[in-house]
Amino acid sequence: MLRSKIQAIVVFTLSVWVSCGISGPSLTSGAQDTEFDNGDPANDATVLGPLGTGTLKDLPINPIHVELLDLAFQAPSLMPRNPHIKNRCRAQERVVGFALELGQPSRAIRYTTEIDNWRRALAYTDFLEYAIRHGAPELAPEYLRRARLVSEGAEDWRLERILAGIARVQLMLGDIEQSQETGEGVTGSDRGAINAVVSGPDDAKAYARQLALVDAAIEASDFELIRSSVKGITEFYESTYSDLDRRTEIEGRIQRVVGLKLPEPVKVEVLVGMGEAAAANGDLQKTGQFADQAFEITQAIGYRAEILVPMLGDVGRITALAGNKGAAEERLAAGLEAYERGKPTIMGIFRTEALEPVARGYMALGDSSTAETVYLSALNEAIDNPNSRPRAEDFSALCCSMAVSRFEPDADLMERLRTICRELGDPW
Repeated sequence: MLRSKIQAIVVFTLSVWVSCGISGPSLTSGAQDTEFDNGDPANDATVLGPLGTGTLKDLPINPIHVELLDLAFQAPSLMPRNPHIKNRCRAQERVVGFALELGQPSRAIRYTTEIDNWRRALAYTDFLEYAIRHGAPELAPEYLRRARLVSEGAEDWRLERILAGIARVQLMLGDIEQSQETGEGVTGSDRGAINAVVSGPDDAKAYARQLALVDAAIEASDFELIRSSVKGITEFYESTYSDLDRRTEIEGRIQRVVGLKLPEPVKVEVLVGMGEAAAANGDLQKTGQFADQAFEITQAIGYRAEILVPMLGDVGRITALAGNKGAAEERLAAGLEAYERGKPTIMGIFRTEALEPVARGYMALGDSSTAETVYLSALNEAIDNPNSRPRAEDFSALCCSMAVSRFEPDADLMERLRTICRELGDPW
C-alpha cells in the first residue's frame, strides 16, 4: 500500500488499544516522530566524495511516471527546514522508497542526498537492499560508511532504526557475526526488521528466527512486534512460495494473528499483504481467499468512513489482482459510496488519504477512467487545505500513487500538478 500506515488507521488504533488490551507504542517508539530530530545531517557526499550507483541503471519507465516521482519529491523539499524538517524528511524518504520500487536507483540516490536528517541513513540502507538484490553488492562498503556517518549523534529509536537497516544489509551480504554485533541492543519492531531478511545465505535459520518472533509476538500480544514480525514472515511467504510446507506453516500463523483481539483494520492490513504476496506468485485463487476474508472483516462492525473507505480500497485492489472483476467493482464502489455518505464527518486532513487506495484499486481493475475521477477528487481535497505543509504531503503521496499504479495523467492534469507544486509556499 502507498503508506506504511494510513494516518486514519493510526487514530483508530490508538482509540481501541485500551479496549483490546494491547500494548501500544512506547514514547521512544519509531511510531513517534515528535521529539527533537537528531542525527548528523552532514553532507556526507562532501565528506566522502561523489556518489555512484556502479552497474545499477534506472529501468526504462514512462517519462510521465518519472516526472510524477520528481514532483512527489519536489513538493516536500519546498518545506522550510525550520520548523518542518521532520515532515519534510519523512515525506522525502517515502519518495525514495517508491523510486526504488519503480526501478530508479540513480534517481533514488539523488533524492537521498537532499534528506537533511537521520532518515538519509535509512534511505542509504534501503538503496543497498535494492542494490544487493539486483547484483551490485560491491556498493555496500561505501554506502554503509555513509549511513554510519549520518547516524552519528542519532539517539534512541532513531539510532535503533538505522542500526537495524545496517544489520539487515550485513545479513544479506552474509556477514552474520557483524550483523549480530550491529544489531545488539536493537529492540522491538526494529529487531523484527533484522530477522525478516530473506535473501541472506542462511535462509533456514533466518526463517526459524522470524517464525519464533511471530510466535513470541502472538504470545505477548505486542502490537508493534506483531506488525513487524508479520511483515517479515510475509516476505518469506512471497519469496519462498514454492515451498509448500513453509507456505502452509506461514498461513497457519497468519490465521492465528487474525484471530487475535487486534484492531480490525490491522487484520485487513495483514490479509492484504498476504494477498499481494500470493498474487506476486500467480496464485490467484489464494489471493482471492485472502481478499474475501479481508472483505468479511470490513463488514463485521461499523467503522467511521475514514477507516472503512481505505480498507475497501485495499481489499478491492487485491480482489482485482485475484481476477475477480465483479467483486472488485462492488467493493470499490462500496468504498466510494461510504466516502460520499460519510464525507461530512471526515476531517479534511483525512479525505485524500481515504480516497487514494480506492483510486489505486480502480487502476488494478484496469478502470483508468474511474481512477482518474477518484484521483481528481483526492487532489481537490488535498489542495483545499489553506496550509502548504499538509498540501505538500498529500500532493506528494498522490503523485507517488499515480506513478506506482501506472496511472497516466493527461496533459491538462500534468500541467495542473506542476502548477500546484510551483505554488506551494507561505503559509506552511
